[in-house]
Amino acid sequence: MATSKDWVPKKNALFFNFQDILVAAAVLNALAWNIPGAAILALQALQTPYVTAWNKIKNKKTRSGSDVEAHDLAREAYEAAIREFAKTYLMFNDVITNQQRSDMGVPNENKERAARPKITTSPFAEVNAEDGSVMHIKCRVEADSTRSSRHPDADGMEIIYEVGKTPPASIKECINVVVSKKATIRISIDPDQAGNKMFFYVRWVNLSDDSKSGPLSKLYQSVISD
Repeated sequence: MATSKDWVPKKNALFFNFQDILVAAAVLNALAWNIPGAAILALQALQTPYVTAWNKIKNKKTRSGSDVEAHDLAREAYEAAIREFAKTYLMFNDVITNQQRSDMGVPNENKERAARPKITTSPFAEVNAEDGSVMHIKCRVEADSTRSSRHPDADGMEIIYEVGKTPPASIKECINVVVSKKATIRISIDPDQAGNKMFFYVRWVNLSDDSKSGPLSKLYQSVISD
């Protein structure tokens, strides 16, 4: 099992195998693990030049000094990105099991979740009214992302809502609260409310320490279908 110290292999051949397994797992499970597509693409953008450089130096008989220098620079940037990626999306991700982390060579750090920083951003939300008075809410970390994603320092999202014809004057009028540990949730509304609107705020929540939960989003609204 990987430990929090020196968990990234130092030897070049071992590092190559390690990064290949980690990135492949992250790409395969990005949706299930709530990893933003932009984060995956950023990591792959550094992986490509690193792999090219590695292929040039792995044969000691044919590589040049400049090949080695280029490899070392590419690995330095890529390794730093892997460490940050793992810290942000893998180590503290409740959706990922300890065995999955171990398989990737990543430390199991869930016991340190209390050290998470205060969340300073609010979710970007999308709401779809489905048949049967069901409201499907999907949240994401980045405004330009098309995929639902949960903030890496959050345990989930909190929806505070009210149903009616006119927007609430303040959040105090929103008396309904639900929490989802995922970045999506379906909320069933009383069918008698069809034609009215659901008004809601959403925020990222730290269930261990609410003082570290994020700020409220803007007010969202959608007409309830029957």
